[in-house]
Amino acid sequence: MNPVFFDSIENMVILYHSVIGASMAQNDLNLGELSRSEREHRKGVILECEEVFLQASTFPGVGLA
Repeated sequence: MNPVFFDSIENMVILYHSVIGASMAQNDLNLGELSRSEREHRKGVILECEEVFLQASTFPGVGLA
């Protein structure tokens, strides 16, 4: 199979999980019923997801179709 196809699928999976992870972490923060360590963890998750979004343009196979 075409390796670009697998790169594209992998890229979509990574981005999908980042979108879902950031959304779930933000929802948890909005509820406001978390301990300090849980809030810090959720903020860390959001930052990691944002880093993935920023790096998405450098993923293997981006722009090849």
